[in-house]
Amino acid sequence: MSFFQPEQVSARTFIEYVEYHPALESTNSLAVELRDELYRVAPALVLTDEQSAGRGRGIHTWWSATGAITCSVVLDAHRHGPAVESRPLVALAAGLAARSLVAELLPNHTVQTKWPNDVLVGDQKICGILSEQHSTDSGSILIIGIGLNVNNSLATAPDEVRQRATSVFELTGQSVDLTEVLIRLLNHLSHALDQVCRNPVETAQESARCDRLTGHEVKIQTPTELLAGKCLGIANDGALLLKIGEAVREIRAGHVLEFS
Repeated sequence: MSFFQPEQVSARTFIEYVEYHPALESTNSLAVELRDELYRVAPALVLTDEQSAGRGRGIHTWWSATGAITCSVVLDAHRHGPAVESRPLVALAAGLAARSLVAELLPNHTVQTKWPNDVLVGDQKICGILSEQHSTDSGSILIIGIGLNVNNSLATAPDEVRQRATSVFELTGQSVDLTEVLIRLLNHLSHALDQVCRNPVETAQESARCDRLTGHEVKIQTPTELLAGKCLGIANDGALLLKIGEAVREIRAGHVLEFS
């Protein structure tokens, strides 16, 4: 029996088609596999109750268990997405949407984003975002993968995950209606995507205000080098601003190893 009611999702959000499976290896991977079909029915959602091989940025994986929200939103990049130069901001917009939802669910906790694709409660990760763009036979799609820890317990997670992650259930001791939470998440996402299309600078500025790294010393592994410096915020194009000595570097891809 599904934890979700797909018909409610399509009836009460901007999503027009739901591709639901009880179990999947990765919603993003299936979205890529079905990209030509999903392009024609976008905005679409790939949704599963249980994901066994979720993907993160680069070589990283996303651990999840039953009770989490694991899904991928599929958009026609031209009709639903921002201008090409603003598309790096899509992951940040999705992070802001997830942050807004989590703050509603956990009003007594500090909820922040962490560049480029995480949502934190305190210093523990509760949500991860993976944004991708792929060509189709007729155009291109944006895929926004979201993994949000809601009703799942971290008790069975690997040690390294358990030490740095949390869930709504872990923090409150209560389960919530997953369909209702997903609907609220998608409605927040619709608002965030509208903002990044209309005013991408506002998205970047809001991300800088909400980001856990702003003002802190950060160590980042980029595709080519290891860097350490003070995070000054986020540039209008979504790059992380890192002050190293007297210079300010704009980091557009990287993995945050630590911050203090």
